[in-house]
Amino acid sequence: MTSDPLISVVIPTRGRADLLKRAIESVYKQTFTNYQIVVVVDGPDTETESMLQELENSKLEYIINPESLGGSEARNVGVNHARGNWIAFLDDDDEWFPNKLEEQYKIAQQKRDKSPIIYSRLIASSPKADYEWPRRGIKKNEHISEYLFTRRSLFQGEGLIQTSTIFVSRDLMIALPFKKGLKRHQDWDWLLRAAKTNKVEFVFCPLILTKWYIEEKRKSVSKIGDWKYSLNWTLENDQLFTPRGLSSFVMTVVSSISAREGNYGSIFKLLKISFKHGRPSFFDCLIFSGMWLVPQNIRHTIRKLTNIKSKLIRGES
Repeated sequence: MTSDPLISVVIPTRGRADLLKRAIESVYKQTFTNYQIVVVVDGPDTETESMLQELENSKLEYIINPESLGGSEARNVGVNHARGNWIAFLDDDDEWFPNKLEEQYKIAQQKRDKSPIIYSRLIASSPKADYEWPRRGIKKNEHISEYLFTRRSLFQGEGLIQTSTIFVSRDLMIALPFKKGLKRHQDWDWLLRAAKTNKVEFVFCPLILTKWYIEEKRKSVSKIGDWKYSLNWTLENDQLFTPRGLSSFVMTVVSSISAREGNYGSIFKLLKISFKHGRPSFFDCLIFSGMWLVPQNIRHTIRKLTNIKSKLIRGES
């Protein structure tokens, strides 16, 4: 009988067999080999099940939910099935670089006082350009809502904790599971709630360990609209934000969803809530204005040119 793995890799999926195969193969390439892969297929999916059977491996296990439970509960099912002391999450449309598990496990072994939530830099890969995010780690005594949402520059990517970079203890995940039933913001909801406990420490690994595919023409939870849902989630969970973090979320995240949907009638409401319930910064107001006044394709072009310029300054090709 084999010993239990040190790390369990949890991958929720549904209807994306080809992308899932790429994700699993990136785990097979890890330099750290004492792991278990737990794939949770969120509802009947013949194509995905056939692909998993073809990838048969002693490290690979999969569960097929009788019906779709949603992303949060699919991850919780994976955690409950995990046998490792540590959990590493991987979305089915992302992939890891070979040293991902090894580097984060090294950091985890050094953290004994608190339960670490270890995250890293990544390549955010879009059809137009690749970006290295986050540009910085969380600062000492910085509230997680301000790290994630309050920008000090015009473009996103300054603060970021993306699900496929998260490395955390199984004990913490059992004590603090993902919230069931959320259509959006599942990872942010979990991170904000985790920050409320005094047992958690956010630990930034500056190495690029994950490739995150963004803005591709496929359905994902992050692209589903409905700004009202996001706004209501914010107000229902206002105790998880600082006033500045809350206004930043409304003026950047919620506003970007509404602007993409062309809901110009929401502008006054979003401004009113931001100033009533939060404390907007100068950049919040500047970004908010840009989202409504500057077309998205122009913003993307400016961001791409800025990214190229920053690479040239750093001496990168």
